[in-house]
Amino acid sequence: MDIRTIDTYDQHAITYDEETRNFWEKFPSAFLDTFAAQAQYRVLDVGSGPGRDALLLDSHGLEVTCLDASKSMFELCISRGLTAIEGDL
Repeated sequence: MDIRTIDTYDQHAITYDEETRNFWEKFPSAFLDTFAAQAQYRVLDVGSGPGRDALLLDSHGLEVTCLDASKSMFELCISRGLTAIEGDL
């Protein structure tokens, strides 16, 4: 990911989190439920952002590791008790 994109996510992490928090209220939960049922215990959430999806997958009993290039997004994941790695795929 290019540095300008990472910098933008770093600067707007809280706003992004607030504006996307209710995503799964608008998107059919069957998608996530089906994925969680088929996952094999461990999930790598690439581009995890603030950990919204990781928290839901965790609630399905999966071991989730978040990966995000933005330090601010990484810190939000950590603050939510998620396992996270700051890095770029």
